Amino acid sequence: MNGFDKIIERIQTESAAESEEILALAEEKRKIIEKEHEENAAKLAAQIELALNAELALMRETAKGQAETDGKKMILNAEQGLVLKIIDKALEKVQSLPDGEYFSLLTKLLYRHLQDKSGEILISEKDAKRISPEFSAALERGKLQIVEDENLSGGGFVLRYGEIEENCTFPALFAAKKEAAQDTAYKILFG
Repeated sequence: MNGFDKIIERIQTESAAESEEILALAEEKRKIIEKEHEENAAKLAAQIELALNAELALMRETAKGQAETDGKKMILNAEQGLVLKIIDKALEKVQSLPDGEYFSLLTKLLYRHLQDKSGEILISEKDAKRISPEFSAALERGKLQIVEDENLSGGGFVLRYGEIEENCTFPALFAAKKEAAQDTAYKILFG
C-alpha cells in the first residue's frame, strides 16, 4: 500500500467515523425532536379535549336550560288553559243565575262602582225587563238613569258619568281576571 492509498484509507476511516458521529448526532436530534413533537401533540390533544369538554358542558347547560324553559312553558300553557276554563265556567254560571241572585250580584257590583253624582247605567234589554226592586232602589240612590243598550250582552252593565264610562259587564270583568291570572302564572313560573 503506497502513501496515496494510506491517505485515502485514513480519509475513508475518518469520514466513516465522522459520518457515524454525524448520524448518531442526527439520530439523537431526531429523537429529541420526535419527543418534543409527541409532547406538543399530547399538550395540544389535552387542550383540545379541555376545550371540547367545556363546549360540551356549555351545550349540556344550554340544553338543560332550554328543557327547563320548555317545561315551564308547557306548565304555564296548561295552567293558563285550566284557569281560562275555570273563568269561562264561572262567567257561564254568573250569566245563568236566577234573577234574584243575579240582581243581588249586580247590586253589589253597582255599589262598588257608584259615584256621588248623577249618570246613566247601560244595561241589556233582557236585564231591563227583569230588574229587581233591590237593584231599582240602588239605581235611585245612585241617581242613575237606565239606558237600554241592544249591543250589551253577557250580563252586567256600563256606568256612564258624562264622557267617562266604566265597563262593568261580566265579559269585561272576567276578561280582566283572565289577564291577571295569566300574569300571575307567568310570574310564578318565570320569576
